[in-house]
Amino acid sequence: MDLKTMHIKLIPEPIDLEDYLTIDDWDSRCNVQLEHYSNFIRTIDDVEFNKNICIVESEEILDKLRKYRTFQSDDLLQVFIGNFDEIKNNIVEKFIVSQKLDNLERVCYDSEVLSKDNAPLHYTTISFGEPIKIQGFYYHDRGCQRNAMNSDFIEAFSAYDYFGKKEDFEFAFSCLDIDFWEDIYGMDEAKEFQNKFKNDFIDKFEFGKSLLWPLF
Repeated sequence: MDLKTMHIKLIPEPIDLEDYLTIDDWDSRCNVQLEHYSNFIRTIDDVEFNKNICIVESEEILDKLRKYRTFQSDDLLQVFIGNFDEIKNNIVEKFIVSQKLDNLERVCYDSEVLSKDNAPLHYTTISFGEPIKIQGFYYHDRGCQRNAMNSDFIEAFSAYDYFGKKEDFEFAFSCLDIDFWEDIYGMDEAKEFQNKFKNDFIDKFEFGKSLLWPLF
């Protein structure tokens, strides 16, 4: 499992416009209630991607993909069959123009799922979005730790997306797998690793600003 643990701090104005969190359902996503962060709530420009088209290589692959959520969603406008590079500039683009999607923001990405027999099923999605306003927080990274956490960490930090109490940060510190780090890099590096986590997470903690954000 790829694990990343972030210490982020809420800030009144953005450093990077892409670094923000929405406050939607906050009290079910964080163990500290929204009222403690109210000074940082801002109106933020966002894009809502709610129209999709998909390109699939063959009808056979499409038949296997139909059970997946993407291909059952009301957001899916059209599925095209064929090689993406061969049809994107004529068939696909003509459809985009005909549906007046060409003036919307778009993102294009490749996806892969596994069939029942573990065969990879590939498809390409183009999503279209319109500007919206949301309520949220801007944040700035204050610390980051990749992996090297014991199993207690996963169990303790699965209930919410974000954790805002100092005891959360202290417990995360107790979950550092120092033996793992020492076996690979030696005692001195393990001690430095431990000190860096303490400095970046515990020493810089501020209630009402700091959030522990586990990503796994």
